[in-house]
Amino acid sequence: MKRAPNQRTQDSHFTSDLISATVTTLALVAHIDCAEDAVVDIQFVVGVAALSAFQVRVRVHDSQSFVIRRSSAGDYTNPVGMVLEAGRDGATDDLTITPSGETAWIRLDVSGIEAVEIWAAGTASTIVGAYGAN
Repeated sequence: MKRAPNQRTQDSHFTSDLISATVTTLALVAHIDCAEDAVVDIQFVVGVAALSAFQVRVRVHDSQSFVIRRSSAGDYTNPVGMVLEAGRDGATDDLTITPSGETAWIRLDVSGIEAVEIWAAGTASTIVGAYGAN
């Protein structure tokens, strides 16, 4: 049986949700449970002011604390390991300084990870977007 391109089989797993936050000091933007997932894609638009920090934190079991796995410009401009891809509308892929008005995205390999958190900082910067995981 042939299926439409966006149609999923009954046994496939896919989750998605919206994210929205206003950040000044480093703050939690999104918590994504991904124990059943291999990849997480996050897309967001920054408003009001540019970001001044962007972190990916993970934990492998709910009995453990989250640890920072990615946080510097090079983690996003030269993605390796769990960061499969990262980008922005603008000239650079550095998510730590995403300007207001730009759309940014990141694709993460979350194999073996129970949950991932996105943290960011700015000057009353708004972050509005969504994630998808499967």
